[in-house]
Amino acid sequence: MALFNFNNQQLIFLLYRYLLIKNKKNIFALIKNNIYQVKFENIEIIFENEAKINLLISNNLKKNWTIERMNALIKATIFNGVFLIKFLKQNKKIVIDQSLNFIKKFFWNQEHKYINAILDNCTKNEFL
Repeated sequence: MALFNFNNQQLIFLLYRYLLIKNKKNIFALIKNNIYQVKFENIEIIFENEAKINLLISNNLKKNWTIERMNALIKATIFNGVFLIKFLKQNKKIVIDQSLNFIKKFFWNQEHKYINAILDNCTKNEFL
């Protein structure tokens, strides 16, 4: 299975939408109606572990940064990366590289370095 295929990008966009509206029923309806081609089980795992993933990301942010300050698309990309590495056991280096390539499509500054550092640190630490 190729990493960061269309379905992985769909998962990031679905997570992005969730982070903006915070309505799980709406997200499940979008999957059920085939608006997003995402495995139902994957989003369930993420929702079940949302607090743990948030804490893991928060614990790996620079001082004076909070997860609430993070751009929703960047946060969705990091959530996706943590999910792929920690839950699906995909290759860390490939996931980080593809996360960076994905985010570079939308941001032109240094955001990719920020994502690299956070994902790298998250994967070094034990999952809660």
